[in-house]
Amino acid sequence: MNLTKLTFLFLSLVLQGCIVNDDFEIPNTEFEDPNIPQSKITDIDAVKGLYFQNMAITQIQSEMYMEGYVISSDAGGNFFKQLILQDKPENPTCGIVIEIDLNPLYTYFDIGRKVYVKLQGLYVGLENGVVKLGKSENNGIARISFSELDNYILRTPTIANITPKDLNITQFSEEFENTFVRLSNVQFNRFEISEENPKSFASEDGDQFDGERVLESCLTNSATILSTSTFSNFKSLKLPSGKGTVDGILTRDFYDDFYTIYLNTPEDINFNTTERCDPVNIPLSSNIDCDDLGNNSDLIFSEIFDRFNNITQLINAGWSNISLIPSNTKYTLARFSGNTYVQITGYNSSDANIDNWLVSPPIDLSDVEEFQLNLQIQSSYDNGKIMSVLISNDFDGTVENSTWHNLADALIPSGPATSFGEFIDVGPINLSCFNSNQLFIAIRYQGSDPSGTTRYHIDNIEVRGK
Repeated sequence: MNLTKLTFLFLSLVLQGCIVNDDFEIPNTEFEDPNIPQSKITDIDAVKGLYFQNMAITQIQSEMYMEGYVISSDAGGNFFKQLILQDKPENPTCGIVIEIDLNPLYTYFDIGRKVYVKLQGLYVGLENGVVKLGKSENNGIARISFSELDNYILRTPTIANITPKDLNITQFSEEFENTFVRLSNVQFNRFEISEENPKSFASEDGDQFDGERVLESCLTNSATILSTSTFSNFKSLKLPSGKGTVDGILTRDFYDDFYTIYLNTPEDINFNTTERCDPVNIPLSSNIDCDDLGNNSDLIFSEIFDRFNNITQLINAGWSNISLIPSNTKYTLARFSGNTYVQITGYNSSDANIDNWLVSPPIDLSDVEEFQLNLQIQSSYDNGKIMSVLISNDFDGTVENSTWHNLADALIPSGPATSFGEFIDVGPINLSCFNSNQLFIAIRYQGSDPSGTTRYHIDNIEVRGK
């Protein structure tokens, strides 16, 4: 018997040993409901309560099982080794994060899958602002290993349709953390989708771990952040420019500073109209940019703000403090080291759109041929240049009905991103080519919390001429 025949005989014997009959056995991929006594089943809210009772990482000793429905998917790369459950397929009241050392998870846990989590031996704690379940390591919540996964998380055959809970940004609270929500009538802030430089989800130069983009409500002028991992497979897609609905998981940012929304997929954004709710644009006339600066020395107008104790006194002296969009952000008076100045910032205001104007009383120019403007501005915690200086000769108390000219030479100083800057001279700005018998000076602040919240201090406004 030659070698070829021996090889053929060996393979025949092996194949006959592997095939019992003509039918191949297909692995069983179906699930059965685990046989768990009803008395041992608890809900997510009760598990979270174990942490809040002690306000410390707590090991679960009792033989209990937590019921929940999967609402996260890492198919798009926006979640990593985390499984998020909520208590009900619709109208959820709470949710929780489970740390699992497996990637990807979506092949095991599809959205809507009902699961039971064996709690005995796991730990519950608070990390990054949200309650998590997992193992314990170095006084923190660690991931459940893949080898232990089937011991702790029991899949059922039930796959429910997850209905997003309708929620307004102003309703965000701890109650809805780690639940699947829908924001209606929202849009990305106009600074995020500008025609000149529309942003991607998470591939801009400043995006390190997450891209954070401002979503604003067209109903309440409130804003939140949509976060996208720089490891997601849709990070380079450009943000849509219309408005509509966003479905995602409500959670906290890594540092627990603010609420944020994470998408399972960009397809959960449904902007079904190109119409937007951006602020009404105030038309500006031509820029004022005078060439020659004369020798101007006579003081025509001065405001150093030291004579005022509060913003009401400033208004009573003829200044106007106008918000074109209803918002929590206002110009105020502040004092430091004996110096009084005007201050404004949109930080922590929750204002999606800010357009505030501080307008001077009328300045008489009837006997003035040449004049110039000087002021000082301090920029701090700078995340964008959102201030401008304008002038008018016909302000009647309403910004919209007046003619405004932007001052091209009013160069707003940049400041440090994480600290206070210094007062910088802005000027002298020659206004001699502005032919008028009176002058109004406006300081305009156009921001959005949290993307445009630079803090400005304004002081020592002077008009000199001859």
